Amino acid sequence: MPAEPGTEVSEEDLRRLVSAVIRLYAAVSEQAAEDIVPINAEVSTTEAVVLACALLKARDLNPFDLALWFSRARTAG
Repeated sequence: MPAEPGTEVSEEDLRRLVSAVIRLYAAVSEQAAEDIVPINAEVSTTEAVVLACALLKARDLNPFDLALWFSRARTAG
C-alpha cells in the first residue's frame, strides 16, 4: 500500500518547513492592514485545528493565552 502524501518527510524537515512558513506569515501579517487568510479550502477544519493545537503546545501556551492574542487590536501599519 502506498504511503500517504507527506509521510515520507522527516520530522526535522517538516519542523524546518513549518517554522519558515510561520516566520513568513508573521512578517507579512504584521505589515498588512488587515487579517490575511493563511489557508485555502483544501485544508480541513480538523487539519487546521491539529496544527493550531500543536503550535500552542510547542510554545507551552493554553487557550487563555490564545484568547489574549486573538482579541488584540490590529493596527494599520
